[in-house]
Amino acid sequence: MPAFLITSFDVTNPEGYAEYQDATAHTIDEYGIKVRTMSDAFEVLEGEAPASRFGVLEFKDVETLKAWYNSPDYQAKNDIRHASTDIKFMICLDVSD
Repeated sequence: MPAFLITSFDVTNPEGYAEYQDATAHTIDEYGIKVRTMSDAFEVLEGEAPASRFGVLEFKDVETLKAWYNSPDYQAKNDIRHASTDIKFMICLDVSD
């Protein structure tokens, strides 16, 4: 069953965020991740937006998502991500089948 990583974030250090993106880009192909959106172009229909950017990454399943997130290669970049963003990650499962 597909699993989605939903992210909401504000970039607090653009240079650091660019470094994080460059350092983790190769994991997209390695884990077969489909980037469904990663954007600051959105419209709030109700309430207030919790962040200025949002992303949706699709994974084959929740096990693959957690393997990617917990991988030593990805975790090694945590300091860069935490120093350059205020970010939240959530897992959402596709239960439509």
